[in-house]
Amino acid sequence: MTRTRAIWWLRGLVAVGLVLFFTLPYRITGWIPIWLPFLAALAIELQFFVSGWRAAPRQSSDLDEGGRDWVMLPLPRGGQLWIEPGKLGEDEVTEWLSLNSAQLAGLAPNGQYEVGPLQNGLPSEIRPLGALPVAHRRRRHRLPSLRLVVSIAVLVVVAGVLALRPSGWQRLSSEKRAAAEAQFSRLASAIAGHRVTVVCDTGGHHVGAVQEADGLAEVGGRRAWLTPDICLQLVQLRDGDLRPDSDTAGHAVVVLAHEAWHLHGVADEGLANCFAYQAGTRIAEQLGVSAGTARALMKAQLTENRVEFAGSPAYFVPPGCYDGGPNDLHPASHSFP
Repeated sequence: MTRTRAIWWLRGLVAVGLVLFFTLPYRITGWIPIWLPFLAALAIELQFFVSGWRAAPRQSSDLDEGGRDWVMLPLPRGGQLWIEPGKLGEDEVTEWLSLNSAQLAGLAPNGQYEVGPLQNGLPSEIRPLGALPVAHRRRRHRLPSLRLVVSIAVLVVVAGVLALRPSGWQRLSSEKRAAAEAQFSRLASAIAGHRVTVVCDTGGHHVGAVQEADGLAEVGGRRAWLTPDICLQLVQLRDGDLRPDSDTAGHAVVVLAHEAWHLHGVADEGLANCFAYQAGTRIAEQLGVSAGTARALMKAQLTENRVEFAGSPAYFVPPGCYDGGPNDLHPASHSFP
């Protein structure tokens, strides 16, 4: 396979990969960084352009454009032979060169010659170089520019599509997002003791970069906000797309439970965390995690409390947050947290 054909095969594979990346469900493509398809397209287009730039006339490695252009071959004793391959392919022209190696070696040093168009089974006269057709000269000079324009156009389209393509939480259908928010609201209501609404704050007006927090709730109120990333992680945990024993899963569950306790009326951040580790076991189970894994998940979160919040001591659990302690929600069960 020639390099020209190979690059087009690679471009085709990248194009198919991009189509799949844009159309397959998020549960399949969500783990792929959004910059990876762009870098793949960039690498292929750069190679395509560079191959065009380096396609200035040279030895028979450039004969893959047989019949459409002239190719220059340096002669053994100096000088150049310009070959018009005609309809012959690269292998056939290479064979012609081998069969005529003695004649080529006998040409005058530093001469300029031309031959072609070559034809199968017919002799071809090697003659002094005449006026090389201007059209062929121009084509060689325009090729890099044309490839550059094509490559830039492809990259602009890919970058534009990637920039406009919804990512993360936004890639879920509106129905699935609404159903998830309704489920989160039910889970939080069970902790708050009254009906509440949990909103995945897509606009970032309450949480995220604005508040530098994963969640926010009205203490004793009826509304809480979670970042889209936390909402997505909860959905992935529920749907089996996130390892239930991972720190990511545990953190997402704790954030939801923590804000639910604020809605219940607990204002202290450390105490809300203590209660969240305990209530998080039930939330994780309702999201499909086994009881043993859910408890281990929350134990791990409790153990890492002071490490995770090393820069925010207000979130440290209080001294009474232990099995049978003053902050144990179920002191008789001995299943803390």
